[in-house]
Amino acid sequence: MDQGVSNDTEPLLPTPASQTVVKQRAWYWLWLVILWRILIFSITGSSSVVVTRFLVRRGLGLEPPYWFYYAVFFILELLVYTVMIVLIGSCLGQWRFFCTVAFRMWYYVLPPSLRHRIHSKLHPST
Repeated sequence: MDQGVSNDTEPLLPTPASQTVVKQRAWYWLWLVILWRILIFSITGSSSVVVTRFLVRRGLGLEPPYWFYYAVFFILELLVYTVMIVLIGSCLGQWRFFCTVAFRMWYYVLPPSLRHRIHSKLHPST
């Protein structure tokens, strides 16, 4: 019969029912990304403490009862956590988000020229 003729019963615009399905999918996707990022933060936090403890005890030969151990541990933990959050986040598909997190952690320490260059790499449109 008539091939290529569209069915007149199909709506030209999306119906409200199909719009709610799209909104529900977007909502589920948003929560999935949030949970994925929380998982990445938890993996990074716990593993960075283990790595830092290993570096301070085995690498530097310091033991816990002294104040110097805790000072070195704290400073080294900041560096190890920053590197690990970018590495783990990149491996698990969230490179831009976790690079932005690392950039914000060190924003006030970086020189202004480096800040501007990193910001333009992370956010090319602004």
